Formats: sequence, structure tokens, C-alpha cells
Amino acid sequence: MLVIGLGLLLSCVALLLEELSYRIYRRPSDLLKLFLALVVENFGYRQLNNYWRLLGLLRWLFRTESKWGVMKRNAKRISVIGEEK
Repeated sequence: MLVIGLGLLLSCVALLLEELSYRIYRRPSDLLKLFLALVVENFGYRQLNNYWRLLGLLRWLFRTESKWGVMKRNAKRISVIGEEK
């Protein structure tokens, strides 16, 4: 719970400093939307991002090979004069 509180505090301070420095957002509704996004970001996205980082670290530590699968190109090649190849 402390981590979430610290994340909220840091995000709130960043929003406050940005607003005091630049005053980009004129309407209070814009600031309210930013504040709501700030709260949502700290409940869910950061935890998911940390989970992905932990998986990557464990795969690196245990030398597990990651597989992306087969990538097939769909783009057409165009020569310098504009004719398709």
C-alpha cells in the first residue's frame, strides 16, 4: 500500500509542478481528467508493467529463450523510379 501511496504522491507533485510552471490547462475539467488518469495509472498499469519487468528479469536470469514467432512481410517494395517490384 505504501508503494501505491508513493506513486500517487509523486504523480500529484508532478502534475502540480507542471501546472505551476506552464499553465497549459485552462479549464478545471482538464485538470480533473488529468487527476483521474493519474489515479487510474497507479492502480493497474504500474503493477502490470512491474509484472512484465519481473518476467523479463526472470527470463534473463534463467536464460529462458523468448520466441516472437514467424514474422511475415506484407509491404510491397517500390524502386527508386516508383515502379513496383
